[in-house]
Amino acid sequence: MSSLVLSPLIVLAAVVFVIGAVGTVWRRSLLVVLISLQLMLMAGELAFISFSVDRSADPDSAGVIAAAQGVVLTAIFVGLVQFSVGFIIVRRLADYRKSIDLEQSSALQG
Repeated sequence: MSSLVLSPLIVLAAVVFVIGAVGTVWRRSLLVVLISLQLMLMAGELAFISFSVDRSADPDSAGVIAAAQGVVLTAIFVGLVQFSVGFIIVRRLADYRKSIDLEQSSALQG
């Protein structure tokens, strides 16, 4: 029976995810919330990469590793585009409302 060993990358991904979650919940600035969400996304991608590295011990898993890395690179690209669009929205909101405090801004309410 094989034992499950936590990789240091998995622990790092969990710590980064918790930091992002705390920043998302406790901060009021829209820019900090967007950065925290980006941290959470990157933590998930880091965990995905570390799982593919753990699978690399199996010689038959080359296709799995290549597919995992392709998915992660795609997710990183989507995350960067998502952050860019969010940052543009924050800049426009800051120019229009003169504040990016989520408590003061009613422009985001539906």
